[in-house]
Amino acid sequence: MKNFDYNLLKVLRVLVDTQNTKQAAERLHLSQSAVSHALARLREAFDDPLFVRERYGLSPTERCLEITQALPDVVEQIDALFNPGSEFAAASYQGKIAISLSNALSGALGARLYARLRHKAPNARFEIMDWTWQVETALLSRQIHLALDYGPESYSKQIKQQRMPQNHYILCVRKGHPITKLKHYDVTTLARYPLVLIRTPDWRTRHETAEETFIKAGLVPEVLLKSDSPEVNFAALRSSDAIFPTAISLQSLPDDIVALPPGEHLPEQNMDIYAYYPYQTQDNALVKWLISEVRALFEEES
Repeated sequence: MKNFDYNLLKVLRVLVDTQNTKQAAERLHLSQSAVSHALARLREAFDDPLFVRERYGLSPTERCLEITQALPDVVEQIDALFNPGSEFAAASYQGKIAISLSNALSGALGARLYARLRHKAPNARFEIMDWTWQVETALLSRQIHLALDYGPESYSKQIKQQRMPQNHYILCVRKGHPITKLKHYDVTTLARYPLVLIRTPDWRTRHETAEETFIKAGLVPEVLLKSDSPEVNFAALRSSDAIFPTAISLQSLPDDIVALPPGEHLPEQNMDIYAYYPYQTQDNALVKWLISEVRALFEEES
């Protein structure tokens, strides 16, 4: 391996992603024969076929999958050696950008985040996916670059948690709701109406929810609906007198939904949003760029 060309690892990474030499060649701006030649050199270097040709493309071998697990770290470290302190060139980037959003944030943030990133990185390939219980593993294995959710979380010490600009919550109701006719209201007034809540995995163990806020005030809340989707919650508001607390900087309200003015003596509610990524990628140019763009989006909305 003394004379190994480390650029071949980038070819391998794209081949694993596309599982097709023609598509890999297009993405790398190489000829298909050049990619095939690179694959032959990789097979010789690793003493493994790496891919088996099947009817619809290339299927990676077990050895290839093992190498793939280490590829993100290796390629990033090599790039950092040759480009110390370099900034991310978004306009010319042609790789994948993978972000995970919790269900609570996906509907409110996903489209605007994609539009912002796509505008600045028009040649990138984007994957914006729902948050799952496997997100920590996906971060550490570099399957995703960044994850966004309410926090903080109880993840391993390998995951960095960075709070985004402060969020405040608003209380949403339908137009014509009885509470909109009141000059003043407090938590006791709110408790007269049912709640519509965002359902987030492990929310109860991690955050003080609106439901728990009422309980701490000695009140018993009626929960009409818990949903992953803000749109479903808005639909529930239209047919009821329910109240829906949501983060102010995230949601563009439908025309028939209004936000209540601030009430009296309402408790603070934790709706802080965090960016999650491995400590090992904190100096990676792409990750730093993503965090700066997410932060800018929140600052514009607040």
